Amino acid sequence: MSTLFYRNPVLINSARHAATGLRDIDDFGFARAANAIPVNLVEFALAARRYPLAFVGDVDPYPAAIVGLKDGNLFIDAAGAWKSDCYVPAYVRRYPFIFADDKDRGLLSLCVDEEVLTGDGGRRLFEDEKPTPFTNQALEFCKDYHAAALSTQAFAKAVVEQDLLTERQATARLKDGDAYVLTGFRVIDEEKLRALSGEVLADWNAKGWLKALFAMVQSSVNWGDLADLLATNGPPPVLKTRKTKN
Repeated sequence: MSTLFYRNPVLINSARHAATGLRDIDDFGFARAANAIPVNLVEFALAARRYPLAFVGDVDPYPAAIVGLKDGNLFIDAAGAWKSDCYVPAYVRRYPFIFADDKDRGLLSLCVDEEVLTGDGGRRLFEDEKPTPFTNQALEFCKDYHAAALSTQAFAKAVVEQDLLTERQATARLKDGDAYVLTGFRVIDEEKLRALSGEVLADWNAKGWLKALFAMVQSSVNWGDLADLLATNGPPPVLKTRKTKN
């Protein structure tokens, strides 16, 4: 799964970042170009209320909240605000921090998108060569996210192994007649889900995966809302610059 949003993630280092701080990120403009955002199992119940949930990616399919048809996020307005009545995925809230995973050594290292750092003010990452409470809070959030992602990867792998996914496409037509077609995603095949063996169903129920699958299936009602949102409001507005404040 490719990494969204991050332009220049670097390892946080007390020497390199001793005199730098993090700019306040005042909007979600950094997430404007994405039409699908990864979500973890623990988020399914909240995300399924407003977004269609589907699997994206060819090599290692991963569950995502579909937030746009074709290019752009329909839930971010021209000012960079996320729709107030909609859940903001943890993948978005984690930004600008992220873990670098050194699988060979089994190490996780906290990184930050250096694009949002400043040498003039901002939230300090280190004080007296020690991480600030702000940095430690980011570290804990990334730890929780990583643990949730590992559980979700196991779920996604099992779904693929059971051949439960089927390709779909979504279409929306604008008032001027232009049509938007989203392809490249897969959803749960309900017939194959019903055909799972009792042994698999019992195992998945114990792991809480059936609840997640049902949330994905139920989220399909949101495809119509997504198409209506595009048809009513048109394509997402373009935000050319990232709004930050020192």
